[in-house]
Amino acid sequence: MSIVEADRPFRLRPRAPKRTDDNSRLWPTALRRVLQLVQNTRKAGRGRLQSPLNGEMAGRGARPFIQRCAVRVMYSTNRTRGQWAAHGRYVARESAAGEGPESSRGFDARSDEVDIAQTAAGWQNAGDPRIFKLIISPEFGHRLDLKDLSRQLIRRMERDLDLPLEWVAVAHFNTEHPHAHVLLRGSAAGQEVRLAPQYIKVGIRKHAEDLCTAQLGYRTEADRAEARAREVDQPRFTSLDFVLRRQSTPENDSSASPEHFIAAISGDDALLANRLRVLRSMGLAEPIDRRRWQVRKDFEAVLRSMKKTADRQQMLASCAALISDERLPMVLTPVSRITSLEGRVVGHVLDDTTGRAHMVLEGTDSKIHFIPHDSAIESARQKRLLRPNNFVELSSAGVGGRGRLVIEDLGSAEDYLSSMRFAMKARRMVQQGILPSEGGWGGWLGKHDRAVCSTAISISNDAMGGRPSRATEPSRAG
Repeated sequence: MSIVEADRPFRLRPRAPKRTDDNSRLWPTALRRVLQLVQNTRKAGRGRLQSPLNGEMAGRGARPFIQRCAVRVMYSTNRTRGQWAAHGRYVARESAAGEGPESSRGFDARSDEVDIAQTAAGWQNAGDPRIFKLIISPEFGHRLDLKDLSRQLIRRMERDLDLPLEWVAVAHFNTEHPHAHVLLRGSAAGQEVRLAPQYIKVGIRKHAEDLCTAQLGYRTEADRAEARAREVDQPRFTSLDFVLRRQSTPENDSSASPEHFIAAISGDDALLANRLRVLRSMGLAEPIDRRRWQVRKDFEAVLRSMKKTADRQQMLASCAALISDERLPMVLTPVSRITSLEGRVVGHVLDDTTGRAHMVLEGTDSKIHFIPHDSAIESARQKRLLRPNNFVELSSAGVGGRGRLVIEDLGSAEDYLSSMRFAMKARRMVQQGILPSEGGWGGWLGKHDRAVCSTAISISNDAMGGRPSRATEPSRAG
């Protein structure tokens, strides 16, 4: 080799790195988790969302460490005089506000002593087009300062909307999950307040979740475990039930009957095992062996129905003493389904889940009807009608029960039983073969049924020329 050849320069040309669209693969898993926490910290700490209307950021999967909070937004238009004040009275009632430092009076941005009904009435009398009703339900409401959460949330909404908002709220502690009801005025600075659907669906909830995180810290594995543990004995469809459904074995499993599916669980999942034991007590599941259970295919529908019943029982708590018999079944009866219905008014209650008021009617059909308020019911309430213990007749002025609701308030239900109107009606019922089971129920409804049966015996005696009837009286219901 010559000197010239030995000193000849040369170059190394390393191969270009492979391009990848997934830069996250370059980071170790632990570092990615740290970066995710940092991003969440910045989001939770900022006063405003980057984009409150951005639906792509709404999924909880992208925010696994943020505390959870549901926000429901509804509104009422300015149709019936006194309607907003009535709603204010419902949310502020003593039985809903609980005891302790929270009172039945409301709070706003500056005061802890605000008359909710009077404030709402003032907005309606001023001609506002609508009032917004927000229900703020954190996952761990019992750990939070709900007043501070409500105030901070409205401040963020003011910044988003660039409007000074008027509002009043009350915290409720009478349910399993403490929550806050907020009434938001529908006008501000001389203009209507408008909330975009995406802002309602995404932006407000994200603000609320970030504020809960600021108070409680990030949602830890212990928080997740606590939330799941609370679901074990709940009479509703829970996330544990969703897991059971997801872990079901194929439909052709010979161990299951046609009405059931097989849920297989791991030996160390105590929560799922305990949930299955609770489902067994409800008649919805049976064990096959240590790890497999037979679950009714319709268990979700049954659990959702049980949740509705529990909600109605909660609504009924404030007026349960007026119910004739606790065995009476409860049904939801929308105004649109009413063609002819009569009974005794038990009270007017608020559904904490939807924020809507309902009239509770003990029907002569032996059912407790929950009838959502409409404009006709609100108007009658303003005339001091539909009061507890009044007997009312409801009918529809339209075809097929879809017309305007017609309300006839006949006054005291006790006096009604001794009136000529009742005597004539009872006689018509007997002539049409409509005879209740006398003695089956207690309270006022039992008196009503006995009075109808007495009329039947009287008619029978008249038909026999005054001779005593040998007709057997209806037996007592069990």
